[in-house]
Amino acid sequence: MFQLSPLVAPLILVGCATMALTVYGIYYHQKGYRQQYLRAFICYVGVLSILLVLTVAAEITTPLEWRLTILNLGNAVVIPLLLYTFLWFTLSYTNRRVLFTRLLGFGALMHVLIIGSVVWANPTWMYTGYMTTVEPTSVFGVTVGSYVTIERTLKTPFYAWQLYSYALYSVGCVVLLQFLYVQRDSLVVSQILMIGFAFTLPVIVNVLVFLHIVSPQSNPMQFAFGGSAILFGISIIRYRLFEVAPIGRKIAVEQMNTAVVVTTITGRVIDHNVAFSSRIEAENDTFVGSQLSAALPEAATLLDTTGAMKVEQTIESTAQPWHAIVTKSPIKLQATQPAGFVITIEEITAQKEKEQTLEQQNEQLDRFASVVSHDLRGPLQTAKGYLSLAQDEHRSEELEEVRKAHDRMETMIEEFLALSRAKTAVVDPDPIELEPFITRVWGERNPTDATLTVELPPGYEISGDAVLLARLFENLFQNAVEHNEGHVTVTVGVPEFGDGTQGGFYVADNGTGIPPKEHDDIFEYGYSDRDGGTGLGLAIVESLVHAHEWDISVRNRSDDGAIFEVATHTAEERQR
Repeated sequence: MFQLSPLVAPLILVGCATMALTVYGIYYHQKGYRQQYLRAFICYVGVLSILLVLTVAAEITTPLEWRLTILNLGNAVVIPLLLYTFLWFTLSYTNRRVLFTRLLGFGALMHVLIIGSVVWANPTWMYTGYMTTVEPTSVFGVTVGSYVTIERTLKTPFYAWQLYSYALYSVGCVVLLQFLYVQRDSLVVSQILMIGFAFTLPVIVNVLVFLHIVSPQSNPMQFAFGGSAILFGISIIRYRLFEVAPIGRKIAVEQMNTAVVVTTITGRVIDHNVAFSSRIEAENDTFVGSQLSAALPEAATLLDTTGAMKVEQTIESTAQPWHAIVTKSPIKLQATQPAGFVITIEEITAQKEKEQTLEQQNEQLDRFASVVSHDLRGPLQTAKGYLSLAQDEHRSEELEEVRKAHDRMETMIEEFLALSRAKTAVVDPDPIELEPFITRVWGERNPTDATLTVELPPGYEISGDAVLLARLFENLFQNAVEHNEGHVTVTVGVPEFGDGTQGGFYVADNGTGIPPKEHDDIFEYGYSDRDGGTGLGLAIVESLVHAHEWDISVRNRSDDGAIFEVATHTAEERQR
């Protein structure tokens, strides 16, 4: 009832290879790669493994009826099912999975159920035959004893299903070969050739069978499908197709708002996303095959060199000029010359317009502050001069009040200038190492009734405007010293926020703190809790913070005193 033929061992080897590919695909699926083409590949190699198991079962089975049943099931059910999964794979891998509708999947299921039932009820439905004995032979120097094989007589249903199988496989091959042709200038040529040969191999072998060059008794199609899967498996492992597949570009790049275009080293466009077409106001949807210089001359200038580049350009070849950051990255397949370039074009028109508006506002504020400062300081200095002469001749409490009023006016002018600068948005911040910067600002004030403690990590930096930041710390230091009695310790450190992240800086004191009901009022213009105060100190602090696009908050410490926390990044930025 059972035997061993020369074909059993190679069929088992090919079957083990396809089963290994099935396990490999399932492993990647469990890792989180849930793409549809991966599921289709798992089904494809899984069905192929079933076909090889059936072929081995037919080879080792000697009763004619058993072998006919197995072979008919394999040819009428499993091979068409294999072709359905192959079609599913090619359509999903080339981003045409919408064509593999539920109706087509339902058709495949009905095929298996109906034809499977027919073959099971009538084992000779596709072909009949008789058993014949093959005499002992030598295979690769190994002598194999006699074994039986089947001589088949093909029937009309066999030819019908053969044509149907050809149709299914041809659709898949045409889709795949068309995709590979479009991608011919893309990443890896050897990868394209290997995939193309893998899926044309069964067609080549079938032609050889019909030309009687290869005997059908050796199960050539099973070996052809197995070899096809093994070749594709090699390309998967070598080129990591499950991790970075051509279809990945469709998912990631097509949904990007940033324009992306891929060119050869000579500047011929081989791929681009929808954003590129819409951004350059193209009348046609694709520029594949044309020169980049024809589509976007400004970006084409980057191709004069082979290295990576990032430049800011004004795009003037469209109806409305716009600003963009253009980045060129070489595609290197080997250590030599690049095979092409990936160019991204990110529009920054709104950002540039905002910067220009801010620069104009800053210039206007500077001019206004300079005029007001000059017009106010001149009369004030004159008044102070006459007051000094008057005090030399006559000392009185009235003249002393005038002097205090002059000092208050000078303080208000300085704070007004600081406030006008605080309204100036920071456009180009510089990295500032905080500890030496704070120490210098504190030393310039040199308060005798206070001590500075710095609790910052070594080399801790923030990005800001040095002039505005100096005034920010001056006002916070002054607030801590003037609003507390006795000796005050001022501490600067890095705050920890409620989400567990750290960033920015804080300025704290060990004084009496701030009443909670006043926390929302202390940053208001004119608010002061002491006589003679201008009420601008903390308002200036808040304006300076907002000029940097930061946030500030105040609370009382658990061990007395107030703490001002400045967040220099958003919660999302801190968590990155």
